[in-house]
Amino acid sequence: MFYDYSFEKNYRKKLLKENKKFKEYIIEFESPFKKYPDEAIGFLFLPHQLKTKKALIFLHGSGNYHFSFFKNFSSLFSQKGIPTFFMILPFHYLRKKEKNKFFSDNLFEVFDSFRQAIIDTRACLDCLEKEGYLGDFSILGISLGGMIATIVSAVDERIKKAILINTAGGFVHIIWEGFLPLLRKNYKRTHHLYGCNKEKCSQIYSFHKEFVKELKDISLLGKIKPKKECFLFDPLSFCHLLKEKVEVILFFPSFDEIIPKKAQKIFEEALGYPPKYTLSGDHFLSLILNKKKIIEISSQFLLNDN
Repeated sequence: MFYDYSFEKNYRKKLLKENKKFKEYIIEFESPFKKYPDEAIGFLFLPHQLKTKKALIFLHGSGNYHFSFFKNFSSLFSQKGIPTFFMILPFHYLRKKEKNKFFSDNLFEVFDSFRQAIIDTRACLDCLEKEGYLGDFSILGISLGGMIATIVSAVDERIKKAILINTAGGFVHIIWEGFLPLLRKNYKRTHHLYGCNKEKCSQIYSFHKEFVKELKDISLLGKIKPKKECFLFDPLSFCHLLKEKVEVILFFPSFDEIIPKKAQKIFEEALGYPPKYTLSGDHFLSLILNKKKIIEISSQFLLNDN
């Protein structure tokens, strides 16, 4: 299976600081995804007043300009008594060594970027288990992080709750209808290599429902041939696998210039219409304006069975 891995749970842990509310550690380990040699990095926030032993994995959005915001955002959950691990995605922040291959015009580089992010997230769960956090885990993902969180929730049975924020699935809509002009420009330039233009993409995605119907269990991934490799890392391909085993809540902004309404709608439908909350603002501003709302609703969701 594309998201399987081997990891010996060797990692380095160092205390960075301690205040009245939590301890902050940095955890580093060699990424189990060997194609892109790299050090995986995350920050573990341990509250002094623990309300649950079920740790939360926090996956940020794309870009390299909001590191402090996302890191602070994740730390706020520890102030609610929830142990929280803020994982840095490949090609971002402290892991930024070359161009961001999540937005490459090479289809296989994008696939491998998703594979590394998903495998690294699963390895983080291994590290947390070694730290004593056994059993159920929760995951929160924002934008790109939400796409990765969706797939992790489908492939790793340790995830029991998922909070998906300003994210969706259905690349045929996100790429060609959302505000991603750079991607469209790149794909138009290389469409002769990967068949990635709007018309061809629409034709390919007419086979997507058939692929999802055949993917009745995650163990079949890799055994069912997709019409195109992008099916293998489109969150929409995995939503149906969450319905019975993962509790989900959604947050969508009132206006999203990145992810079109159509992508939100089919994502919500594929997940079985979980509880949904609206955030005032656009794709990023909504996070700033509604941070307290997100923290309060999400913390209640995470703690309601403790």
